[in-house]
Amino acid sequence: MKIENSTRPPLESLACVASECELYGQAGQNNLIVRKVYGVERLRYLRCRRRGREFSERKGTALWNTKVGEAQTVAVAAHLSEGCSQKARRA
Repeated sequence: MKIENSTRPPLESLACVASECELYGQAGQNNLIVRKVYGVERLRYLRCRRRGREFSERKGTALWNTKVGEAQTVAVAAHLSEGCSQKARRA
């Protein structure tokens, strides 16, 4: 089963999440590399070349540590932005 990667931000738009890093919060610094991918949805596990800190691409986002799939999360966000609840969608 191939998971579509269209909702993932490009690597260049992500930043180090380690507050002690000189490049903390600065996207586009070419300091992040993909160390591995994991899970059914093939999430990227990143490494900051400056400090060597590793973290999930979801760290610091609303999706951090969730078990909800990306497709369902995008659908829920779309419904909420339209003023609909997820419960109303099932009816």
